[in-house]
Amino acid sequence: MHIAAGRFGLAMNMKTNADAWMAAEVSELSRRAERAGRGLAAMVRWGRSRCRLAIVAAVLVLGWVGGAPATAQLTTATWTGAAGDGRYSNPANWSGGVVPINSGTTLYNVVVPFISGKSSLLLDSDVPNDITVNDFTLANGVTLTVNPNRRFTVDDDAMISGLVNVAGFRGYFDSGWAVTFPGNNARFAVSQSGTAVVRATAYSATGLPSNQTLFSSI
Repeated sequence: MHIAAGRFGLAMNMKTNADAWMAAEVSELSRRAERAGRGLAAMVRWGRSRCRLAIVAAVLVLGWVGGAPATAQLTTATWTGAAGDGRYSNPANWSGGVVPINSGTTLYNVVVPFISGKSSLLLDSDVPNDITVNDFTLANGVTLTVNPNRRFTVDDDAMISGLVNVAGFRGYFDSGWAVTFPGNNARFAVSQSGTAVVRATAYSATGLPSNQTLFSSI
């Protein structure tokens, strides 16, 4: 009995030890599986995050490309005076049939040549109060009159060979940042509290005699 009991006890101990070992192994495997599961879940979350980031980045890039403002095109508008009324606001007086005023998509190079019988150009009350163009050329023998409460601004270059007449209260002409006065007939005349601004880092005039009056106030 003692031996049997011993054998039985040994067998029981072996079984108990085996059970404990298997339980420990199962526990360890469970922990590893749990860690692996968490790692897998983390990898999935990371992958999803990367995917979301990639999608967001793609949307932002596409949105930026799609929403990027188009570059404004420079267009030349030439005065024809075809309507015969001398009004800046009349599309029929311009090549292309469009009144030249800078917009978000179009910048205008305005050219006013001398045309016999059509050499007076009026910035009339039917145009917006503020008009901006990119470049401006006024030929010899041509008069541009800026009416009261009208502003004409050149953003870039101006070439003045004729007369700019700023007539009346709050009438305003700004020649831009680089202005030249070719020939000997360029004039600026300001009356009744109008304003003519000629600003640049350098001024250039050719053909003007020593006694020439370039600016006058009436």
